[in-house]
Amino acid sequence: MLVSSGAVAGNPGGIGGTGIDPGGIGGTGIVAIGPIQRFGSIFVNGVEYALSAQTRYAVDGTASTEQSLHRGDLVAIRATLANGKPVAQEVRIEHAVIGLIAHAGKEGSHFTVLGQTIQIDAGTLVRTAAETVLPASALQEGDLVEISALHQADGRWQALRVIQIPKHSQQKLIPMLLRGRIEAIGPDAHTMQINGTWLSTGSALSKDLAVGQDVVARGVYMHGVPTVQTVSPLMHDVGVTGSRIQLVGYLQQTPQGWSCDGFIVQGGQAQLFNGGVATHLRAGDLVVIHGTLVTPETIAADQIIVGVLPMSYGLPPQTGADVPGRREATPAMTSPEVVAPTYQAPSMIAPTFQA
Repeated sequence: MLVSSGAVAGNPGGIGGTGIDPGGIGGTGIVAIGPIQRFGSIFVNGVEYALSAQTRYAVDGTASTEQSLHRGDLVAIRATLANGKPVAQEVRIEHAVIGLIAHAGKEGSHFTVLGQTIQIDAGTLVRTAAETVLPASALQEGDLVEISALHQADGRWQALRVIQIPKHSQQKLIPMLLRGRIEAIGPDAHTMQINGTWLSTGSALSKDLAVGQDVVARGVYMHGVPTVQTVSPLMHDVGVTGSRIQLVGYLQQTPQGWSCDGFIVQGGQAQLFNGGVATHLRAGDLVVIHGTLVTPETIAADQIIVGVLPMSYGLPPQTGADVPGRREATPAMTSPEVVAPTYQAPSMIAPTFQA
C-alpha cells in the first residue's frame, strides 16, 4: 500500500484517477464515497462518473432523481465501465445529521446539532434550500439544517455542505436524523446513545439492535425534544467483493486496526510518505484511500493519500462543460464491458504502521 501526501500524489492514475487499469475492470465494479465536487456528469474524488438513463438515485434511503444532487453532497456511488468510462449505476446521498442548531459558535466556525459538533471551514458550502449562498455566521440557534459531513470522531464532524431549511409556522413535526454508532441502550430499551448523544425513542427498540452497530436514526422533534421513530442498521452494500473503491474520510484507530467511514482498512505492505518523507499514519488524518473490497466492510488498500482537500482533490482543469452547477445532456451509453479484473501492483518496499 502506497501512502502519500496530497501534494505529492494528486492523481493516482488509471481511468480518471481511479487507479484502475482500463483493461481490467467491469463486472466487479467501482465504488466511490466522497463529496460531489463538480458537475458534468458528476465528479467525486477527482473522477468523472457519467449519469445514464438507468442510473438510480436515493436520498437517505428514499428513491429520488438526478435533480436532488448538489455540490458538496456526500454520496456513495456504485459504477461500472462503459466504453472505457465509469458510469454510475447508483448514486446515494447520505446526510450525516438533520436537526435544529442548539448552539452556534462565534463567527460561524462551528455549531451543535443533536449533540454533534459540526466544524465549518473555508471549503464548507453553506446554502439556503433555494441554493442562495449564506455566510456561516448567518446560521443561528434554532435553525433547521441538513448536513453532509465527514465523521472525525467522538461526535465531531467536518461539514462539506450545510443547508438551512425553512421552518413553516404550520409545521408541527420537525425532522431529525443522525448517523453513528450505538454506544449504549437504556435498561427499558426506550433510550439509546449514538455518538455520545442520548436519544429517546417513541417505542421500544428492536431486539436486533445492539451496542456497537452503525445505524441511522430518524425521527421528529416532539415538544422540542428529538424523538427517534426508526433505527436502521447501516449496511456496507455499495459494492461486491472484488470491486475497486475510492473513499475519502478520517482515519480512526479501533481494536481491529485502522478504520475509515466504518470500513476496516488493511495494508500489510506499505511505504508511507508525507511530503516525500517516510512517515507514519496517524489517527485523525484526512485521507483518500484507493483499494479493493475484500469483504463488504474491509478494504485492502494499495494507496492512501494524506492531507487532501475533499472538494478539490484530483480534479482536472475546469472547462466550460464541467462548470459547477451546469449539467450536460446525458450521454448515450452501451452495456458495460465485463472482463476479468487486473490491477497494477505497487512497487513499494515493506511497511511500518504506527497508531
